[in-house]
Amino acid sequence: MTRGFAPSLPTEFHKMGSFRRPRPRFMSSPVLSDLPRFQAARQALQLSSNSAWNSVQTAVINVFKGGGLQSNELYALNENIRRLLKSELGSFITDYFQNQLLAKGLLFVEEKIKLCEGENRIEVLAEVWDHFFTETLPTLQAIFYPVQV
Repeated sequence: MTRGFAPSLPTEFHKMGSFRRPRPRFMSSPVLSDLPRFQAARQALQLSSNSAWNSVQTAVINVFKGGGLQSNELYALNENIRRLLKSELGSFITDYFQNQLLAKGLLFVEEKIKLCEGENRIEVLAEVWDHFFTETLPTLQAIFYPVQV
């Protein structure tokens, strides 16, 4: 009766050594002298994020004021939002849009209605309502499409 399975391995197997791959030289640990370069890269990324977010805010407010988007601006805004979603700001974009930017934009809509009086107010309300649901809202949905995906 055998007491277990003892495979007979060729002697060459024992001479092969470890299967671990050596660490590539280009992946060496960072050194203190690299710190300024890393900080500069991070600062450039933050400036890029600020610029991207400012362009999104400006476009959204412009849409609420009744303006449209320039040609290819929607593509640029979508790319900016995709970049922001991948940055440190990513988790805050939806909350900020809902709680701050949307409220700020709707103030412009409210001001248009408040400036009118009497019978004229109903006409303006109808125009604002129509413009909001046919122009403003679809444009905002297109701008923030990357958030929905």
